[in-house]
Amino acid sequence: MFEHAPEPWESAIDGQGRGVVLSRQADHDMIHSKLVAVLATDPGMDPDANAGRIVACVNGCAGITAEALASVFPRLRSHLATIQELLEAALANGSPEATQQVQEALGHTNQCLRAWEGA
Repeated sequence: MFEHAPEPWESAIDGQGRGVVLSRQADHDMIHSKLVAVLATDPGMDPDANAGRIVACVNGCAGITAEALASVFPRLRSHLATIQELLEAALANGSPEATQQVQEALGHTNQCLRAWEGA
């Protein structure tokens, strides 16, 4: 089985205005960029934004196998929702001393869930 191009990846626009994804590798004292993908983009879409999203995902998940991504992230989203519910319950029933910490944790959890949902 073939492996994907190693990270880090970067995005660029080619001479025809298409978004491209490159794998940037150091070889001795030189840096080489290898083409990973050329993206077809519908009119009105930003080709650099599409390529940049792919690059952010790949670089953010460096070192995690595709199998782990497919199995872990759906469960993680469910766990974050459960944590959010538990924090809200703790905040409603908690002591005044714990309120600040619970509010901060709830804020971080909400931020993760909003980012996940694209809000």
